[in-house]
Amino acid sequence: MKRIKFKAGLCQGCMTCVTFCSQKHTGIASPKLSRIIIDPGIFDGKHKATICIQCTKAKCVEVCPNKAISLSAEGTYWEINYDLCDGCGLCVENCPFNAMRYNSREEIPFKCDLCGGDPECVKVCPTNALTLIELSKTGGLNHDKK
Repeated sequence: MKRIKFKAGLCQGCMTCVTFCSQKHTGIASPKLSRIIIDPGIFDGKHKATICIQCTKAKCVEVCPNKAISLSAEGTYWEINYDLCDGCGLCVENCPFNAMRYNSREEIPFKCDLCGGDPECVKVCPTNALTLIELSKTGGLNHDKK
């Protein structure tokens, strides 16, 4: 599994990651449609990010009645199959990290899928506050493979 690591001390709150994320996935530069959320307010002197952490035992997967969320072909991130998704929103309601969101215009849930393994937010972050990391098979950080 892979996930995006957020280094709060490096984040300047520019929202470049948010803008490029939504633009890449929807064609619209809108924080409401971004798969990464940056709280521009100050939290203990640092910005706060909400990003899907690609849980080993993902609650969104467990509650989906249509089995619409599954591991990518490479087995490195969770992705939503919109052919199976009926837009019920149970995954959004049950995400313990509030990392899943709901697009009310299209009536579909969405979450970070690491842009298919090459996250746009990581590429465009001007301060390197975002990095793609690989987790070990036990769910912990694998520091040998970054």
